[in-house]
Amino acid sequence: MMVNTPRWSSALATRYEELGRVTDVLLTHRDHAAHGRRYADRFGARLWIHEGDLDAAPDADRIIRGTAPAQIAPGVVAHPLPGHTKGSVLYLADDRYCFSGDSLYWSRTTADLEVAESVTWYSIRELGASLARTADRLRWEWLLPGHGDRQRLPAPEMARRLRGLTARVRELRPRPVDFTAMRY
Repeated sequence: MMVNTPRWSSALATRYEELGRVTDVLLTHRDHAAHGRRYADRFGARLWIHEGDLDAAPDADRIIRGTAPAQIAPGVVAHPLPGHTKGSVLYLADDRYCFSGDSLYWSRTTADLEVAESVTWYSIRELGASLARTADRLRWEWLLPGHGDRQRLPAPEMARRLRGLTARVRELRPRPVDFTAMRY
């Protein structure tokens, strides 16, 4: 599986193919969808996106609907997290690896889990509600975000930090998008 896609490169696609068959291309949200169809077609893979961001990949093969977790394959579960965008999704693999897209990231500035509140396109309040709805059931060791640092911590520690993040985000209020305020 491939989570999100880099800019199209046939050389890079060939390198991925050499690693083994890619069956699914999982998009975490709309602004990481630009080259998804091209990679999926090259690999003969299914392209996944959430219905909230479907207009960014209207030719997706599989559409995740609603806010309930959805099994993609054995050991791979999509957790819709509306907030950064209406169709943001976090993918968990083997209850060990978290592909969070832009929903949350590890900050080297705070040495903790954070959200990019200054570049939340849809709703910081919805992101707070999404985290509150899912935080108690999400467990992972490796955080692999779309931006920010990756981080490995024991699952209980990561869960504790996720609960802390959830409490902090629920206190945030909407503000205009401001890329200059972002500090990873």
